[in-house]
Amino acid sequence: MNMLLLLEKNHNLYNDPFPKWRRVSWSSECSMVAVAYSNGVVEIFNTVGASLFTIYPPRAAELILIDFKGNVRSYFVSPTDGYQESHCFSFSRLYPYGISAAVDIGSLVIVAGFCHYTNDSSLRNNGLGHGLSIWRMLSDYPLLQTGG
Repeated sequence: MNMLLLLEKNHNLYNDPFPKWRRVSWSSECSMVAVAYSNGVVEIFNTVGASLFTIYPPRAAELILIDFKGNVRSYFVSPTDGYQESHCFSFSRLYPYGISAAVDIGSLVIVAGFCHYTNDSSLRNNGLGHGLSIWRMLSDYPLLQTGG
């Protein structure tokens, strides 16, 4: 029987957001098939399409914590390996009195709070003049960069 048909009928199969990145490979004795998803998870199935086991990447997700003082702490978390601190950052240079809110939208973080530029008449048409700033998350140092 066609293994791809068995996998397609398997309703427990992960709904991959980037299916073009998914890879499928048979074991050398053709008794198992491995499906590698775009997030790094590899799931192993037997010949009837039942999941045998799942291998998670060492760092399954990133948890980003932002406190009211504007301190940012990032952790790599994993269901199998616990957590590991990744980096720290602080918005305190721009927001010395702390932040009121932070919202992430994709790879952007919108931060609101009272900053040095709040009520600056020359920045009236700029978000910073109202205490708003946009930051872009990077995968390398400095990890957060102003989006302006």
